[in-house]
Amino acid sequence: MTKIISTFLVLLLVSACSIAPKLQLNGVDKTLTPTTVLVDFPAHKSSAVMWGGIIVSSENLKIGSLLEVLAYPLDSNYKPDTQKTPLGRFLAEHPEYLETVNYAVGRIITVVGPIIEIRKGVIGEAQYSYPVITAEQLHLWPTADQKSDTRFHFGVGVLFTN
Repeated sequence: MTKIISTFLVLLLVSACSIAPKLQLNGVDKTLTPTTVLVDFPAHKSSAVMWGGIIVSSENLKIGSLLEVLAYPLDSNYKPDTQKTPLGRFLAEHPEYLETVNYAVGRIITVVGPIIEIRKGVIGEAQYSYPVITAEQLHLWPTADQKSDTRFHFGVGVLFTN
């Protein structure tokens, strides 16, 4: 009985760690980065990609929303690893309204969708070329505050709340 309980607790603890979001990845080319797409856009147009990073800007348009993202390599759970070297920037167009308070500057996101074009832009005074993808799937990663607000706790004692 002790082995069963121990196994259950270990599985519970492991499942509490960062879990990969449920994304449909059929046909996604995980080898492409924003930089590699810029080198040979015609060869990669319409390719489905999964990119992620830190939101640099978000805005709502007449139809849909636009996110500018500083891309980072993804870890095994598809979360951007912001401790690694950035991979360039990309734009993610979402066909529906996204609340910019939620999709705010600094939030970490993973996006899946096809590459549709290269768009010229400006960062400061520098010209920049952005690969643009249609954001068919989005996963907004929880902030540190959201992670710590769990309702499931282990412990011994009495809990008093208001």
